[in-house]
Amino acid sequence: MSDKPSEPAQDDLQKKFREALAKKNAHHEAHPGTGPRHEGVGEAHNDKQKRQFRRKSGS
Repeated sequence: MSDKPSEPAQDDLQKKFREALAKKNAHHEAHPGTGPRHEGVGEAHNDKQKRQFRRKSGS
């Protein structure tokens, strides 16, 4: 007897959660800049010459 009233409420709850998840996923994909574009932060522009460490000579 307790299973009958629980099933429709459970189905309604699952439906509500699935709709919320679909809405969340759709909203997440709509943001600009998402996806595998691999642009990100590029290399430094000041790396034309690597600095070379030179030990002080003399005294």
